[in-house]
Amino acid sequence: MDSRLLLGFIGEDLCACISHSRVEDDLGAKSFKLAYGFDGPIRTLQAVAVSTSHRGRGGAVADEAMSRALDDIITREAGVETLVTAKIDIRNEPSEAMAGRHGFEPLSAIPATHPLRGWYVLVGASEEEAELAD
Repeated sequence: MDSRLLLGFIGEDLCACISHSRVEDDLGAKSFKLAYGFDGPIRTLQAVAVSTSHRGRGGAVADEAMSRALDDIITREAGVETLVTAKIDIRNEPSEAMAGRHGFEPLSAIPATHPLRGWYVLVGASEEEAELAD
């Protein structure tokens, strides 16, 4: 499994961390591939965390951390269109808003029996591929 842990610093102060990994034979990945005909790589965000001392700044630290994570995913997958998934607690409105700012969309408007909602975004497609998809 290809997993990454990214740490963000402001000066010497640890301000954020994000972990992501490539999904190989996960049941959810297989279901998504069958339902949507997607056959590219899938990565899941396992944690996105901003230290309490860097919260409350309009999401700037979280946005920078997410941008770097998505760039890292694109690099790891050599620019191939990649599905990125995440689960966000529906009570965490700032995280849902941050995901939306980075192009993530909810997999379902109706949460399951637990408070975690699945989110996804496709990254890494060339501009030509993106135009063909429209």
